[in-house]
Amino acid sequence: MTLANNIVLYYVNGISKIDTPYFSNESEQRAYFESNKFCEIDDSFCPSFFRNEIQVSSDDLVLSDKVNYLSLYYDGKYYYYFIDDIMYINEGLIRLSLELDTIQTFMFQININSGSIERKFINRFNK
Repeated sequence: MTLANNIVLYYVNGISKIDTPYFSNESEQRAYFESNKFCEIDDSFCPSFFRNEIQVSSDDLVLSDKVNYLSLYYDGKYYYYFIDDIMYINEGLIRLSLELDTIQTFMFQININSGSIERKFINRFNK
């Protein structure tokens, strides 16, 4: 279980801004991400913004590690982020560029009463 203000790194195969898993409840969501956990970074803090950059020690993460997702617990709520880029700063520091996964973060706090589906058609006969 993630402790307050700790950052958890994951590798979630196939997750993207277009293709994200659906869960029936928060405990199912937490169990899914726990099963894909790479590591937990203790004693770290990251305020929740839509776009963010954080720096982590190379003791916790190196460039060759396979991570693409992050969560943090802040002010009583879990926030989920896509890791857009991993940058080398120096031999002791790695920078992660993050973008909030609004669907996973707010999935159980919204109600949709009615909606419309937009579709895009491909002209497959004229290339």
